[in-house]
Amino acid sequence: MSSFFPQGAQSRADSSPRRRSVSPGKSGRHGEKSPRASNEFVQTAVRLRPFLPNELSKLGTAPVSCVEMKPNGHVVLSDPEKPQQPGREFECTFAFDSSRPKSDNYSDQRTIYNSVGAEMVMHGTTGFNCCLVAYGQTGTGKTHTVHGDWQSHEHRGLLPRISEGLFQRLDQFRAEGASWRVRISYIEVYNDRLRDLLEHAVPSLSRSENDSPSPRRHSKPGTAAGPRLEIRNHPAVGVYVENLQELPVEHLRDVARLVSKGEKAKKVERTTMNDRSSRSHTIFMFKVEVRNASNGDHMSTMQVVDLAGRENEQTSECKGDRFRELRHINRSLFDLASCIHALCDGNRDHVPFRNSKLTMLLSDSLASNSRTTLLATLTPSSAGFDENILTCRFLESTGRITTQPVVNHFGAAEVQKHLQDEIANLQSTLVEEAVIASRQTLLKQFSEVWSDHHLQALQGAQGDSRLTVVHGACRQVSSSLQGAEESLSQLEERNHEAAKALQKVGRKLANVEKAIRSVQSRKAGYKGYASGSPDSTATTAGEDRVPGEALRMSLGLALSKRSPRQPKAESSVRVTLPPLALA
Repeated sequence: MSSFFPQGAQSRADSSPRRRSVSPGKSGRHGEKSPRASNEFVQTAVRLRPFLPNELSKLGTAPVSCVEMKPNGHVVLSDPEKPQQPGREFECTFAFDSSRPKSDNYSDQRTIYNSVGAEMVMHGTTGFNCCLVAYGQTGTGKTHTVHGDWQSHEHRGLLPRISEGLFQRLDQFRAEGASWRVRISYIEVYNDRLRDLLEHAVPSLSRSENDSPSPRRHSKPGTAAGPRLEIRNHPAVGVYVENLQELPVEHLRDVARLVSKGEKAKKVERTTMNDRSSRSHTIFMFKVEVRNASNGDHMSTMQVVDLAGRENEQTSECKGDRFRELRHINRSLFDLASCIHALCDGNRDHVPFRNSKLTMLLSDSLASNSRTTLLATLTPSSAGFDENILTCRFLESTGRITTQPVVNHFGAAEVQKHLQDEIANLQSTLVEEAVIASRQTLLKQFSEVWSDHHLQALQGAQGDSRLTVVHGACRQVSSSLQGAEESLSQLEERNHEAAKALQKVGRKLANVEKAIRSVQSRKAGYKGYASGSPDSTATTAGEDRVPGEALRMSLGLALSKRSPRQPKAESSVRVTLPPLALA
């Protein structure tokens, strides 16, 4: 997992004002002496999260925190249930208090990046290997600190801010005449098994089984099988992962897109301690190569490690698969603590890095060429007091470890040449074929990863993938427009039919209105006849054509004026009709 570097191609690490250095001693890989390297202590930091809503519902509106953060990098843990006992004090490089947003000492995501992440970007772009590890109990905010909200400029975590700062600094190098290449990889350790979270990021370039040196395959339930990942160790290259995919990136949006795909494949479940609990350890890596810079050519590896949270088997209430995951998480963290204690004792020749895959992946970052920072997260709740003690003890032990950071003054071509020479020397001696095959596999993997042809192929595949997405979106839009046009034509036909129906109804209404006016005019004329008015003798030619209808209307009008008090037998109607002129 360290950057690729041949022996003798490093220079002494420059002194950092925030990092404690010690006199040169044992250095190199796991105890090998190198007069060029100087020892440097691992940097430590603590972040205190705020109370959660469920904790406030139990403790009230004014809960008492069991953690006191002091500005000089000291953390004091006190048990609220035992106020008579003095607090336990621990020392660290940085102390971030994020428990009270309205306080003057509140540390937001930007504050943490300016203290920890910006320094990592500066060292990583000048040839130093860097590693940032987030450690703590489950539910204390490790993933929030590392990732945060990628879409929010205010709540973004360390990884998106480091990505943005990395490309901004590399663009400055490019403006000065330098060239650079960046590749990323994303690996998950789930139940002590490795999985490439970016395995299906570029489907068109997925390796076939014949191309893989290890045809054995394994997969996580619910996902497609991929090439088996193997952890290898090389005397000069260091620890690396065989068959791990490394993808080229040039912008923050490229990193965000790939991280989004990796996060969807990551194992996350709901537990009693956390609604979105990470059930695996993840390691995100940048491989950075800079050429023609002011300080020469150099390569570096930048790692951001998000460890799964430690859980108490008695209080977690996990069952089935969750309990199995819990045991693997706690076991790997116990192996990591064992390696930390062995490194603190100075016994670097017998560090149990091979006890778990997690410790093997972090071996170079903890004991070799790397500038490493451990960021521990704490809870203010008194229920997590004992877990906070364990976290701070681990932090204190890690702060006593020394590494040997050096500038890697070389490029991909130099590494490839070094591996070719080594293979030639091994073939001329009596060495096992498995060793030679391992070196050849490393050379093939490294040559393919950093070759310009492979880079163009990957970029072309990513461009084709994006083009496919665009074409698919265009087809969807075209289909939607076609459906809209069909619906619009149907609507126009219905409107035309409705207009015809309205015209027919209008004509019928006009005829009805005309007939009503005609009847009303005739009715008014015969009213004149019934009343005996002088004008009752005047008739029209139209009225003469319907004498029977006029007679019936006159008779009906006269009958309607009959008095209701007169007996029906005595009623009589006398109607004087004018002489009718029949046509």
